[in-house]
Amino acid sequence: MRQILAFSLMAVFVLACDPIEEKNNNNSNTNNNNDVELCNDGIDNDGDTFTDCDDTDCATSPACQTNNVNNTNNTNNDPGTCTPEDLPFQTQCTVGYKCTITNTSNNVGCVYDDGPLSLGDACVPVEAGRTQDGCPGGSLCYAGGGSVGGCLEFCPFLYIPCGDDRLCYQTIPAGSSSAFLCVAQDECDPYLDSGCASGTCYVYISANYMTKCETAGSGLKDTPCTRPGECAPGHTCYEDACRYLCTDHSECGIEMCQKLSQNDPYGLCM
Repeated sequence: MRQILAFSLMAVFVLACDPIEEKNNNNSNTNNNNDVELCNDGIDNDGDTFTDCDDTDCATSPACQTNNVNNTNNTNNDPGTCTPEDLPFQTQCTVGYKCTITNTSNNVGCVYDDGPLSLGDACVPVEAGRTQDGCPGGSLCYAGGGSVGGCLEFCPFLYIPCGDDRLCYQTIPAGSSSAFLCVAQDECDPYLDSGCASGTCYVYISANYMTKCETAGSGLKDTPCTRPGECAPGHTCYEDACRYLCTDHSECGIEMCQKLSQNDPYGLCM
């Protein structure tokens, strides 16, 4: 009698436990790595059977990219804030947004970077009520006071190269500070002062000897300066002083005509 009772109790125990064991086995096969479920788009990318998608699914699912609030590509995030110093570098705004000058009051902020234009394309500057000029992040639509301009690249310091044929040249207001834009050089000769339709040809030594046509300055040799256009024609600004351009020592009086570059066709009286 005791044997029959023991057998009956064992049968009841097995029947009661077997469904739970089967359920646990199904869970184990469904979510082997116990991933935290982040979204619910019904897309299965890694062979599991959850209707929710796990980390592997979220790596490729567009719906997961949108719903995952921890993902930096989430366009619903706060756009962030930025300062004028970030305009050339584009590091302070939320991913998907650009740091730019947002309106006619020259405020600086982050706006959604969905512009269709490229550097150099024709564009319309921002105006009241419109903060996007269509230019890519790191650039701005600059028209110089006109109604149509071009997408010009921001740069961090004046009078440095922006490439082979552009230099950091144009200063514009940005919040309570200033920003700088890259512009194309002018093809002219500063020594002969030729090639400009108007103005004087000046060479920017700090910008790899690129040239610009500008209104003539008046500073003669050794006059303090911050840029070449402050000096008289035939001069440039080097080491904060106006220097006379030369090709021979005889043009420099008691000084020497020194070439700063072996390939430069002219030198400076120093």
